[in-house]
Amino acid sequence: MEAVTREIFWHISLAGKVVMYLLLLNSFFGAPLYLAYQWWNRVCLGTATNRFDKVPERLRRFLFNAAKVTSDHCGVTRDDIIS
Repeated sequence: MEAVTREIFWHISLAGKVVMYLLLLNSFFGAPLYLAYQWWNRVCLGTATNRFDKVPERLRRFLFNAAKVTSDHCGVTRDDIIS
């Protein structure tokens, strides 16, 4: 007796079925694993640093470099702030 429905895999060879299933498994598991890997690398980039190692130098940079940044945006120079 003949089946009424079409045949599954349309006479694809065993090698073709293996390739198809490997691609399917790669899309199901490979893409989420790759995204998890990218996420982990981004999380590791944001690790904490010691902000209290050079307090005097950081304070000096905060006070004097802030004048340079504000002069770019609103026309205030370092001399205006210091004097």
